[in-house]
Amino acid sequence: MISVYSLCSPWLLFDSLSEIYLVQESLNNFFYYLATPMSEPKKSFFNISSLRRVFQYAAPYKNRFYISIVLAILLAVITPVRPMLIQLTVDKYITQSLPKMVINITLIQIGIIIVETLMRFWFSFTTAWLGQAVVKDIRITVYQKIRA
Repeated sequence: MISVYSLCSPWLLFDSLSEIYLVQESLNNFFYYLATPMSEPKKSFFNISSLRRVFQYAAPYKNRFYISIVLAILLAVITPVRPMLIQLTVDKYITQSLPKMVINITLIQIGIIIVETLMRFWFSFTTAWLGQAVVKDIRITVYQKIRA
């Protein structure tokens, strides 16, 4: 016997649950599209012309800028060395019971930690100083334009 409920039910229109799911997803996407306001094209996050203007203020400090780039590259090279040394120590020297090599690798790691710490401090100090100097120069320029 067919009831009034079964005649009004949307389940009679579909053969499987996957078809119901597809229709439901299509309706959800359609209503989301209708509810989303039309907006302007998104602006890019990175603006080359602004970066050039900032680099003009950084030009007097180009030596420190180059030092910070070199330090960043060196830190990127040195940082993964310690985990590689730990892996080497565990895989080769601890499993083969070679305590002299474990001590040597440990001393090398301590040296790398000291060098990396000094380089990281120098990098942080240099980049912070450079950023503050550029901001100071920009503020002075803005103040002079406001005052004039």
